Amino acid sequence: MLSMLLWGGMILLALAVLLSSQIMGGGYARWSMDEEAAETYRNRKKVRMRWALRCILVAIILFAAALVVYNL
Repeated sequence: MLSMLLWGGMILLALAVLLSSQIMGGGYARWSMDEEAAETYRNRKKVRMRWALRCILVAIILFAAALVVYNL
């Protein structure tokens, strides 16, 4: 049980890093983009960042649960 909680937390943290990374399109809109493309890019980035924050939140909850299980 403890191992499963810790692995789940680590996988979610890795997913959060991947979602917020340059590989997934992190960074800023380029100057060569027109305004509509730049707005679409920023909206997609906001959605990815929300998912990354959700992953971090769930990972923290899993780590807290692992701490509770460990101390029982």
